[in-house]
Amino acid sequence: MNTLLDALLALQAQDDVVDALQKRLDALAPRLAELDVMRQRTVKSIEETRAGADADERRQRELEGRISDHRQRHDRNVAHLDSVKRMREATAAMLQVEAGRKMLMEEENELRSLSGRVADSHASLKRQESSLEELDASQADARGEIEAERAELGGEVAAGSGVR
Repeated sequence: MNTLLDALLALQAQDDVVDALQKRLDALAPRLAELDVMRQRTVKSIEETRAGADADERRQRELEGRISDHRQRHDRNVAHLDSVKRMREATAAMLQVEAGRKMLMEEENELRSLSGRVADSHASLKRQESSLEELDASQADARGEIEAERAELGGEVAAGSGVR
């Protein structure tokens, strides 16, 4: 009976060791999850910046097309102004030329502003991608340590539970 009790106590001690090892093994998951969250935030920020840059580039192309149309219309209005003979027609043509010039100037200003935003977005995107590479490099060591610790603890759990 005494040997049975000793065996039971030894088994209980072995279970306690295995449980402690399993808890240490389970404690690695939040550390790994924290690294994943940090990386996901950076990736999400890059995706948002890229989407914003893409939208600005589309807007820029549309604006360039409209400016081209306005220039053509402005050139036609100037040609029409040069060809009019009467004062009333000249006044109306002059108003058209001035309105077209004003619209053209506003859209060109908007295009310059938009071009600056696109350039800033691309620069920001490069910085963020570089930051992601640095984060991946810095996390590689931490992830390696976690995986090594996980493998070591897994081996200890297997050895402690009698599985070989």
